[in-house]
Amino acid sequence: QPVVPSVPSVPADHLAMAEADSEEAENDYRRLVDSSLWKEHVLVLGHGSVWGSWYDSGTQLWGYACCRSTDRGKPCCHSEAIGQQAAGDADESHESEGSDSEEARRRADWSDDKPFDWSNPPEELLSREAVEDIDSKPGVFVAHFIRYVVGSWRRLLESGGSSASTALTPTSREPFKDQQSLQESEAAVAPLMRQLEKGKANPTIIRQLDRMVSLAVDREYAEAGKAYMDMVLGHKKWNNTLASYGGAGGTNKGARIYITKQDDLMEFDKDPVVQKYMQGVRKLVNFVQCIRPNPDNSKHLST
Repeated sequence: QPVVPSVPSVPADHLAMAEADSEEAENDYRRLVDSSLWKEHVLVLGHGSVWGSWYDSGTQLWGYACCRSTDRGKPCCHSEAIGQQAAGDADESHESEGSDSEEARRRADWSDDKPFDWSNPPEELLSREAVEDIDSKPGVFVAHFIRYVVGSWRRLLESGGSSASTALTPTSREPFKDQQSLQESEAAVAPLMRQLEKGKANPTIIRQLDRMVSLAVDREYAEAGKAYMDMVLGHKKWNNTLASYGGAGGTNKGARIYITKQDDLMEFDKDPVVQKYMQGVRKLVNFVQCIRPNPDNSKHLST
C-alpha cells in the first residue's frame, strides 16, 4: 500500500503571530483609507445618517437624509418626521378606504345577486308627458322605454314572431330571434335599471340616454344613432397623447417637440359597465325600429 505523507502541524505560536500580522495589516489599510481631514460615517446630534447624504434640489443645499434637514447644526427630528409621515399615511389610508368604500357602494347600486325583475312590462309605448305624470323621478322615461322594448321582445319570442309588426322581415328578425340575445341585452341594461330605480344614475348619462330614446320614440332612428355616437365618442379629436417632432434637418439647431394632449375621456371610456348598458340600449333601439319603422327609410338606423 502507498504511504500517505503526514502533514506537519503548525505550532500554535506561529498561528497567533499570523493572526496578529493579519490584524495589523487590516488596521494599516483602514488608516490609509480613512481621511486625515474628515472621519467617515460619524453620526452626530442623533442623526441616523451623515451630513451630505441628502441634497435638496429646491434650495440646492446638502443635508441629512434621515430628517431632510439642511441645517447642519440642528439635532435630528427624525422621530417627529416619522410621526408626521405615519399620520400622513394614516390619512391617505383613510381616504383610500373611503374611496374604496364609495366605489363599492357605487358598484352595489349597479349589481345585485338577484336577477332584475322584468315582469309586468308596459304593452304600450307612452309619451313622455304621460309617463312623467305618473312618476317624475329622473330617468323614468328611459326606464319606461327599456321596459316596453324588453317586454315586446319577450312577447315576440313567446309568440314565435306572430305578435310583431309586419316590418319584422326574416332579415331584420335575425338578430332578435333567439332567447340568448334577449338575455344578453337584459343583463347589459339591468345595472342601468337598478340605478334608475334607486335614483343614483349619472345625471349626464341620463340626459344622453333620454335624448337617444326620445328620438327613437319619434321614429328618428338615424338621429338616435348620432346621439349614441355622441355618448360613446363625444367630440374627441385625439384618443392618445401624441408627440410630434419638427425642425430643420441636417443642422445643429435641434428640433421642436409638439405635444398634442389626449382629449378628456367620456363615461363610456372609463367604465365597462356603462359601455355594456349603452350598447344594450342601442340594440333595443334597433329592435324598436323593426317593430315601429319610420315610413321614410332614410331615417332608419343602420344595423
